[in-house]
Amino acid sequence: MNSTCLFIGSSLTDPNLLRYLHAHAGPGVPRHYALFTRQDAYARETAREVIEARESALAARWQSTNVAIVFVDYYAEIAQVLGEIALAKRAGTGYAPLPERLTTWRRAVGDVLFPEDPVRFAEAQDLLQGALREALEAAVATVGDLGYDTGGEVLAATLWVVDETGSTLTGWASTDRAHRDPATIDPVPVTEHSRWLAVRAFCRGAALGEPRDIYASRWKYIRALPLVSEARIPIGTLTITSMRPAGETMLDSMPDSVEAAFDDALRQSALDILEFAFSDG
Repeated sequence: MNSTCLFIGSSLTDPNLLRYLHAHAGPGVPRHYALFTRQDAYARETAREVIEARESALAARWQSTNVAIVFVDYYAEIAQVLGEIALAKRAGTGYAPLPERLTTWRRAVGDVLFPEDPVRFAEAQDLLQGALREALEAAVATVGDLGYDTGGEVLAATLWVVDETGSTLTGWASTDRAHRDPATIDPVPVTEHSRWLAVRAFCRGAALGEPRDIYASRWKYIRALPLVSEARIPIGTLTITSMRPAGETMLDSMPDSVEAAFDDALRQSALDILEFAFSDG
């Protein structure tokens, strides 16, 4: 009644909540806000006109209770909005919006680790491949130190990095191969319905795992970890693949505490690799 409310993770269908909102609507009542996500709300081929019409109707419906609906595309963006609100309040007039921070970060990292010059690109690929392999080996060693027997399982890792606009992910480096021509690496659109697990994990902001059954691939299981920088910028995804199928791979059978340690070690190593672009080395 006396201050602004922000509703998160609520469908606004609870009768008790609705009763309060309708009872205290009207002139002089503070404006409230609710975050709604589009992810999982629409089928893959839903026309943009249908989405816009539904959202317009929802916004009009809640306008009478002084609730403004804020739509975001993906679940990960809900947490991002909250982080941005806190950051903006702390920084005041010095606050730089996320798109601006992402653009600055991506250009700086891309110039060093994903350059267009063929010679520099090949050098960067060798550096990335070696660093990523060491990171994967260190994470597996962490699992072993916790008493989990990996049984000599063969794993591979791929580092995916977002573009300046947040609309695509590109596999920058892998432990099992090194690229030599940046023109041969296609970016993948960021969409909730992507067939790429790296993209779907990026959209959800959560680790995902799934089996793979592709006759032309030796990899049978994949796990994806979204990456967020210390500056609260969603920067990409790290994927780990195994030649063992679901139920037999450590990626699908580690105890929760061991899995958490494995994920944390990999995430931190990936962030350290990307942070190299800002070092004097």
